Amino acid sequence: MAQDWQLKKRLSFDNNISSCAKNNHGEIYLGFNNGALVILDRHGTELLYNSESNSAEISSIDATNRLRPLVFRREQQTLNFIDRFNNRTTGIELSTISQQFVWLCRQGPQNDIWLFTSDFLEIIKFNPTSGFTTSVPLIGNKSLAIEQPLQMVIFKNMLILLDEAFGIVLFDQFGNYTSRIPNSISKTMDIHDQQIVLHQSNTFVFISPFDKAIIKKRKAPLGAFEKFLFLDDKTVITVSQNQLSIFVDR
Repeated sequence: MAQDWQLKKRLSFDNNISSCAKNNHGEIYLGFNNGALVILDRHGTELLYNSESNSAEISSIDATNRLRPLVFRREQQTLNFIDRFNNRTTGIELSTISQQFVWLCRQGPQNDIWLFTSDFLEIIKFNPTSGFTTSVPLIGNKSLAIEQPLQMVIFKNMLILLDEAFGIVLFDQFGNYTSRIPNSISKTMDIHDQQIVLHQSNTFVFISPFDKAIIKKRKAPLGAFEKFLFLDDKTVITVSQNQLSIFVDR
C-alpha cells in the first residue's frame, strides 16, 4: 500500500469550492459557494468561467456530457445546463418535477435526470425531453437507514448513493434498492477504473460495485481534504475549502 504522492500544483480561489467533478477527458469542474463554475484542464489551466449574479451555491456538478454539464443548486432547487460553446445557461425549476425537496441530482446515460428527495426518501427519474417521470419510494423499506445522503453517482446500470452513516447503497437502473456495501463509511467517493473509491483513515479504498469486494488500498496524500477525484492511476486532485491540489504518483 506504499504510496508517494508529489504535489504538482496548488490553486487558491477567492471563494470556497462547494463541489467538483471530472469528465472522461480528465477535465476538472469546480462549483463555488458564490454560484460560479470553473472548468480546468488536467494541469489546472482555466478553460471556462461561468458566473451568474445572485446565484446560490453549486451543490453538485454532473459532467457526463462534457459540452453541456449539469449544475444543481439545492438552495434554489434548480438545475442548469451550461453550454460550453457559448457559455450560456438554460435552467429547470425542480418544483415543476416534484413538490418534494430534492437533495441530490445526477444525469443518467440516456440523458435522464435522477433526483433523490429528502422529504419522503424517494428516487425520481425524469426525462427533460419527453417530460416522462417515474418515482420509487424508499421510506417503507425498513432495511434502509438513509438519513445523511452525501453523494449520488450513475455507473453503468447502477445508481450508487453514499450516506454519511449508512455507507454505500446500490440501486438498479429503475431505482429499486438492491444492496448495500458494508464498512463503506466515507465523507466522499469517486468512480475510477470501474471501482468505487472511498477515503477512509488517510487511505483510498477501491471497492468493486459488482461483488462488493475490496480490490486494493492506496495511501492518500498527506493533509486534510474534503473531496477528491482520480484523473488517472497516477494523478489525483484534492479539494479543501478554497484550494485545489493536484498530486502525481512518483
